[in-house]
Order: sequence, then C-alpha cells, then structure tokens
Amino acid sequence: MKNNKGSSAILILMFLTAMIVMIMAFIEISKEMSIKGECNALTLLWGKAILSEYDTNLYSDYGIMGFHGNESDVNEKLDKYCKFSFNNRKSVKYTNVKSELGEYRLSSPNNFSDEVDKRMLLCSIDTLKNKRKFRKDDEYEGLEIRNKYVLETLPSNNYEKSNSVKELRSKIAKGMSFEDITSDCGELVYIMKYFNNNVYVRDEKETLFRNEWEYILIGKDDDKKNFNSAKRRIFLLRNALNLAYLYQDTEKRHLTLTVAEAIAPGPWMIAVQFLIMETWALIETNYDLEQLLKGEGVILLKTDDSWHTDLDTVIDGDTFKDGLSDEEKNRLNEERNNINTIDGGSGVGVSCEMDYEKYLLMFLSTMSRDVRLLRMMDLVQMNMKLRYYRDFDLAEYNNGLAYAITVNNKEYEMNVKY
Repeated sequence: MKNNKGSSAILILMFLTAMIVMIMAFIEISKEMSIKGECNALTLLWGKAILSEYDTNLYSDYGIMGFHGNESDVNEKLDKYCKFSFNNRKSVKYTNVKSELGEYRLSSPNNFSDEVDKRMLLCSIDTLKNKRKFRKDDEYEGLEIRNKYVLETLPSNNYEKSNSVKELRSKIAKGMSFEDITSDCGELVYIMKYFNNNVYVRDEKETLFRNEWEYILIGKDDDKKNFNSAKRRIFLLRNALNLAYLYQDTEKRHLTLTVAEAIAPGPWMIAVQFLIMETWALIETNYDLEQLLKGEGVILLKTDDSWHTDLDTVIDGDTFKDGLSDEEKNRLNEERNNINTIDGGSGVGVSCEMDYEKYLLMFLSTMSRDVRLLRMMDLVQMNMKLRYYRDFDLAEYNNGLAYAITVNNKEYEMNVKY
C-alpha cells in the first residue's frame, strides 16, 4: 500500500514538473513572439519615420518623393530609435543596425520612373493641354551651362543616345497616328505637366532652360542649340512628308514635270523636276514651321485643302533659280508666261490638333527610354539647384530603404518605399 502511495506521489511530481516546464517554455515562446512582433512593428515604424523626411520642395515642384541621406545617416537615425525603444529592457538586447540605399537612389532611371508613374496615374495629355500658356516673344531666354561640376554631376552625363527623323517618318508612313506613336510612353504626361517648351509654358517657376522639352530631346548644354536642333528635326520631318505628298499628288506631279520639260527638255528634265518639287516642299515646310511656332496646328499628312503654297512662289523664287544653270534660267524667263501653275489650298475647313507640342511629343516617344528619363532628371536637378540648393544632387536622394536590426541575436529585416 505504501509502495502504491509512493508511486502515485512520484507520478504527480513528474506531472507537475512537466507542467512547469511546459508553462515556462510557453512563457519563453510567448515572450519571443511578443519581442518579434514588437521588433517588426517598430522597425516598420522607424522606416516610415525616415520616409516622412521627404524633401517638400522636390515634391511640390515635381511630385517626386525622396529623402536626403546615405547609409551612415540612416544607420545613425535607426540606432537612436533602437536605443530609445529598447533601453532598460532586460528581455531585449539590441546589438546592431545596418541599412542599404543603393537600389533606392533617385539617380536610377527605374526609381525615378516609379515616382513619375505614381504621380501620373490620374493625368492625361488632354487635361494637361488646357493648362498651358502661350509664350510671349519677350520672355526669358535660357542659358548655356559652363560649370564643369554641374555638367559632370548630371544624371545623363556620359550617356549619349538619340533618336532619328527617319524612324519617326517610317512610323507615319505605316499609317500610325499621333495616338499610336505616343500611346506606350507614360513619361510624356509627366513632361507635359512639369516642363516647358519654346512655345508653351505650364510651370511659372524659375527654370534654367527656356526650352526644356527640347533639352530632353537634344541634350545639349546650350538652350538655343537645343531649340534650333529640335526645330531642325521638325523641319526635316515636315519636309520629307511634304515631298512625299507632292509625289503622291498626281496633278502636282504632272504639273512639275511639265514645267521641268519647258525649262530643261532632255535628260536633265527629271533632275529639274526634283528640284522644283524639293523647293516647293521646302517653301511649304517653312510656312508650316512658322505656323507651329505661332501656336497653330499643321496636319501630319497634307491634302489639297491643307496645302498652302503655290507653284508660282517656287519658280519665281531665288531658291529654285539658284539651282538652275544659266541656260535653264534663260529658258525659264522665255517660257514663264506659257507656264500654267496651280494655287495652293486655303486650309479653310481643315481641322488640325498637331501643334508644336505634339510634334515634339512624337520625337520624344521614339527616344531611348533611359535617355529620356535621365534628361528629365537633369532638368529636375538643375532647377532644384537654381531654386533651392546649390549642391542638390539626385544621387543623394532615395525613394525607399532596406535595413536590418539585430535584437537578441536575431536579425529583423525590413524594406520600405514610398
């Protein structure tokens, strides 16, 4: 009987011991889970606190959220947060913190593009068109950048790649419309909202360049050179399209052949016809460019109604005559009264939304995406230097951070982003 009682006591003691061990294990596990949950919550909070230090000027001017700092700055802040939260906590032993900002630098085209996309979700080309203002001729002219440090620290430094008129012309020849050409380029909406061009203004704040769209397209450090180069590209495109129209228009093609035959009968007739057609296209293109710079529209593919210049202007002009030999000039003078020409169209009733901006947008859409983004970043950096901080550098700004803290010999990792 005594043996049975002794055995029961031992069993009860073992059971109680097991229960105590289980309870202690449960308490330890609960404590670890509590610490883990607390660490995860706090590390997220600290990351959000650092993100909240975004540059308000950068956000208000360009809609870009980014905080200034490097790994050392972030580590110092996180270390302060950790010590403040874990000091005098016997159950928590904080030992280390580290961070990584490399993949979040705003000097990366992909990170900059992420911020651009977030701001442009609710914008469209049509809504932004209504917010522009036509420039006055006496408004501020841009500058040329001569500071080597400014040039060397631009995001696009040493990155050269451009687009061609030929590529855009081939797309138009395939029947692609403005909407087709620009549909896959979301950055265009951002360009329309935050940057100015030679003809239209949307941002009234001080800018280094007058011709910002043109800078994105051309990338030179001289404002006037950017405008002239962009204007030349539009000229070359319009001239090619106008010349193509002349060859497709049966009446005008036959008429130019008749005039060429009167001036240079024989083997030189075709060469003179080409000279007539090229000169005619050139004169029409000069007219088109004048209209675009006045804020008017020029239809992409011309028709009889939208063609403005006449053949008289061509054959009586110095541009055409300078390309003729003395014999051909004499024959032109002799046959001038016998040459019948046709007038250009009035343009009345021709509705056209293809203004200066849309021609630039088509060129911008055919650029390398990285080059386009890098030059947009150049403008942001240069204007922020001009308006606020002389030492502003996108490479020192971040749109997120990765970091880890070590507590109780366990590492807690976190990634946060705007």
